[in-house]
Formats: sequence, C-alpha cells, structure tokens
Amino acid sequence: MFPAAVIPKLKELHDRFLNAYNVHLTVTPTTHLPAGPIDQVQPWVMYNGKLVDTFDAYGQTVFLGPPLGIPAISIPIGLSTDGLPLGIHFQARPGE
Repeated sequence: MFPAAVIPKLKELHDRFLNAYNVHLTVTPTTHLPAGPIDQVQPWVMYNGKLVDTFDAYGQTVFLGPPLGIPAISIPIGLSTDGLPLGIHFQARPGE
C-alpha cells in the first residue's frame, strides 16, 4: 500500500499528531459506508457523490494501522437499516 521508503516519515507524522493533541486512542467507524451485500461487490462505489475505488472507500479509517504497527481492533456494533454489519474501530498508540 505504501512504499517502504515512506513508512518512517508516516510514523513520524503520526507520532507528532498524537503527541501534539495528547491522543492515546482513536475511535472511528470501521468504514465510512455500510457493508454492501457480498454477492454485489463492485470495483467502484458511490461515496460523497463520486464514484471511487471500493478498497479506498472502505479502507479510509484503517489503512494506516498495519504499515505503521498501530494496534487496532474493529468490533461489530449492529446492523444498518439494510441489515448489513456496522463496526466501530479502535486504534491505540504503538506499544500501548
């Protein structure tokens, strides 16, 4: 997802943000969109009035965690009005 050469700079920027605002935990929706039916997955979805890559639309809140070593967990919290799963995503500081 990220070239290896940019990971140290991303880690530095992430740490600087957390330290500047004294953040120890972030809580976000797991995705900005409810899940779509598994049998209707498309390479593009409508997001904020624009057709965007499905991976980009669904991964916006979680994409930094793996390459930066950020501990995270997504927990199911219920269903959308269409009966599809919704989740909440927690991220902590690395090492916490």
